[in-house]
Amino acid sequence: MGLKGHVSTLGVLLSCASTLLLVGFVSCEEEPVLRRRTTRSVAKTAPKVATGLMKYNSPGNGLQVAPDWIKSLDPNMMRRSNQPLEGFRFGHALHPTAIIERGEMGWRLVLVEEAPASPLQTQHVGQRVEVPFKGEPTSLYKQSGDFKERDVEWSVPKSLTPNDLRPWKVETEYLLELNQWTVKPFDAKGEPFQEAGKASGRLMLRAKDDQGVEGWVVGRFDEAVVRYIGDPARWERAHP
Repeated sequence: MGLKGHVSTLGVLLSCASTLLLVGFVSCEEEPVLRRRTTRSVAKTAPKVATGLMKYNSPGNGLQVAPDWIKSLDPNMMRRSNQPLEGFRFGHALHPTAIIERGEMGWRLVLVEEAPASPLQTQHVGQRVEVPFKGEPTSLYKQSGDFKERDVEWSVPKSLTPNDLRPWKVETEYLLELNQWTVKPFDAKGEPFQEAGKASGRLMLRAKDDQGVEGWVVGRFDEAVVRYIGDPARWERAHP
């Protein structure tokens, strides 16, 4: 082989080596970039659930203990508190929406943290407080409960899935009044879930658990949705 042949072969070898080195450099540069993107993507999405549930599992910076005027359960103080329903739980502010519904276990005042998009919506994200009525609601209805009764149910989310709740085991005391009750009877020919009318009233409620964590809600609710969750006659037959 002559000199020209050796030079030509060497050139080809050098060209191939350069190509391999170039591919290697590109490969080494791209791999960390892909890893960094994956890390950033996870960092942006992973904490969302934990952040959303934080206020249910850790104390906030707001009021931790109910004010004395709420602890007094004075009906006059409840009536003077003319703002829409508001309160705190574990130091986190709470602005619930009131619904009154007739279900299997009778009439209940239900407070939901997320305002419903429609009158018959039953799937909610957030806390849920249920106060059972002890009698048949009217426009002059009044009711109270003390720590011994344990009839109020206060639930908090286990996840951000609607209605995925766990009970907050508390004792409660409260005052409840209605001053408007405009409700039509259940239509036996209609659907099982029916909007029944509107109700207005006031509530003062305080809860505490065995760890000293407190929650409370006080204020008025105006034109709250009243609804049937099933035929009352059916529930009465099931629970005479």
